[in-house]
Amino acid sequence: MAVHLQFHRLDLKTAQATSRYEFKPGLNVVNGSYKTGKSSMLELLKFALGAKGAKLMTAIEENLQNVTLEVTIGADRLTLSRAVGENQLTVTRADGFTDRWTATSGKMPRAGIEILKLLRFPIARLSNNSETGSEPLTFFDLFRYVYLPQDDVNSSVAGHNDPFTNRKRRAVFELAYGLSDERIRELEVDAAALERAQGAAKLEAETVRRFLFNVGAPNEAELAVEEAEAQADLVEAERRLEEARRMAGADIGGDQEGLRKRISTLRTATADAEAERTLAQVAVDRGRALLAQLQLDAQRAQREADAHNSISGLEFSVCPRCLQSVSDRDLDPAQCLLCAQPQPSRSGLRMRSDHDAAVTRILAQKEEALMLQKEDEDYFTEWTNQVNRLREQLTEAAGDLERQADPQQIFPSIDQASEAAADRERARARLRDIERFRDQWDQYDELESRVRRFGQQLESNRVQQTSERQRLEENRYRIAELGEIFDEEIRELRFTGYQEAGLDPQTYLPVINGDSFDRLSVSGASKTLANDAYYLANLAYSLSSGQYLMPDALLLDSPRTSLGNTPEDVAAGQRLYERMYRLSLSYPACQIIVADNGLPPLERRLSKSINLITLTYPEPLLRDVPHPGREAVIEMEQRQAGKRRR
Repeated sequence: MAVHLQFHRLDLKTAQATSRYEFKPGLNVVNGSYKTGKSSMLELLKFALGAKGAKLMTAIEENLQNVTLEVTIGADRLTLSRAVGENQLTVTRADGFTDRWTATSGKMPRAGIEILKLLRFPIARLSNNSETGSEPLTFFDLFRYVYLPQDDVNSSVAGHNDPFTNRKRRAVFELAYGLSDERIRELEVDAAALERAQGAAKLEAETVRRFLFNVGAPNEAELAVEEAEAQADLVEAERRLEEARRMAGADIGGDQEGLRKRISTLRTATADAEAERTLAQVAVDRGRALLAQLQLDAQRAQREADAHNSISGLEFSVCPRCLQSVSDRDLDPAQCLLCAQPQPSRSGLRMRSDHDAAVTRILAQKEEALMLQKEDEDYFTEWTNQVNRLREQLTEAAGDLERQADPQQIFPSIDQASEAAADRERARARLRDIERFRDQWDQYDELESRVRRFGQQLESNRVQQTSERQRLEENRYRIAELGEIFDEEIRELRFTGYQEAGLDPQTYLPVINGDSFDRLSVSGASKTLANDAYYLANLAYSLSSGQYLMPDALLLDSPRTSLGNTPEDVAAGQRLYERMYRLSLSYPACQIIVADNGLPPLERRLSKSINLITLTYPEPLLRDVPHPGREAVIEMEQRQAGKRRR
């Protein structure tokens, strides 16, 4: 038996009064004149359940204050009350317990999720490109198989013509008929997250690799050789510096010892300061080169992001070269509509978020480089001033000593010490650079390792998905069985030119005489009959077995009106109502609610079995809100249409 959903009573409250409508098991028909509120009633049933919005007539939207719906969902009888314009609804159970749900996501329980729980329908998520990486399937994704609006009857089968809702349509179908389950959906979401993480790691690794290439960083083997050479240069420079100090301190007279010590200290400090200034100058020059490179990288990444973002959201329905339709081609879903090549895997695509993340990352690196550049320039200025001060002090001390000692002994040792100190600092700087390069290569290796780990996890995930799908593969016979019921419905409705009908095993959409729904003719009510038959087939199939999870309710908006008014159309309408009547007789628990401008001629037994709700201009949907009449409504719509055209 299908999951149980049945509407009992709808109360519509205005400032003056409340309009009440009762629904019964079996066939209910909301019959009425043009624009008396029939479609609005169906929309308000959906609104009361917690849908985000409703398509209502202006007069209803302006006067309606609150909607209360008594409904059975699963095993629970609930009263749902919601004010127009509000996202929250009050839920009262049969035992008097009251809860609050919301139509949107947030801290409160979400109506679309809570209803799925009551129906015991699988709670699953689909991957997407949002910040969270996934979105939940809700009751209103399932409700597309329950409610067929008049606007969709000739254009959409449960939302298939919208790429975003089509993914949900397929997912709901697979869950309802046991072709998929929560575990498979969870694995798909995890796989998408792994693909995004792997893509981000690849991008970051490429950024680090490009930086190392741009600054000419040696590889690990070359770094080892350079490190050994720098260590040897450091030892040699320290030996020479010590020798110069020893020579400068030899044969010091007692009266010159203090002055010589001061000169030695100043000389060492000056050499160290000059070495630091030299290193600071190198850092400044290297920082400027790095900033220039990062600026080029940022411009290139921004161009890539702009180019990708400008086309990432496009869904082509015609070829941009020859302007022929591409949506009507008979291609496997795994093939690109434009070039017919296999669709690339998500891991092989650079997602929009990856491009934007690359731009953000490079700009952050540029900002950090600017800060470091400022620090390096300040550091260079500081050491330049220090060198100038030390040189003045050294010159003064050397002059004092020159008047007391042999300059041939003093000044060579000063020059030797200065040169040795500079060599020592250059060796130290090389060792620091080598260590930084080694850290960056380690970072690159870690990123590459992460890419490999993500790849291994992805492969494991895909193996699990394959195993889980193979477990449910035996249920695919249900598509063929549902197709046989659809074929029977089409045959009973006497579809013009009928030869055979069924379902596409990949898309789960109707196929009649080899043509998909989109290729059926709009004229002759072909699409209307195909859509109505599809919804009836889903209802009948679910009612026939306790294994299937489609609800046992159906809401159809204006099926007879959508068929047309020729004798053939009227006859088709009669057959459609006959099919709904027979279905309700076979399964008394099911409920069908139809909104229509008028009933076709029906047999007495059928007419008597219908729970008829009649709306008129004197008594429209909101009984206390006067209706201006058909002519006034038509005139108002024409004025609104004229404004839109202008």
